[in-house]
Amino acid sequence: MAIPPHLIPIIKEHLEIFAAPGQEGLLFPAANGRQQWPSTIAGYFKKAATIAGRSDLRFHDLRNTGGVMAARQGATFADLQARLGHSTANTALLYRHTAKGPDQMIAERLSRLAT
Repeated sequence: MAIPPHLIPIIKEHLEIFAAPGQEGLLFPAANGRQQWPSTIAGYFKKAATIAGRSDLRFHDLRNTGGVMAARQGATFADLQARLGHSTANTALLYRHTAKGPDQMIAERLSRLAT
């Protein structure tokens, strides 16, 4: 998956400070160096969401946000399917449906083409 360029320095810093070394190293190892339990990661996320005043958010909402943001930038169903690892294009429809304003964006891009 292509990573937005503005995130690369942040990811590199994380890899240097927190991730386990090597190609097989974990990105978010537990204190004992082993894999984190999903419930542990969910707990960290819930605490951060509460501090941010958004205790209504779930960890999976990050994936949904990424899908909707990609759809808003003009990703096709096939793009969304590949980016999010869906086996069918029908699931990608969820992200295009919830992306508010793609019709207006298309209209504006068509207008730019015409001028």
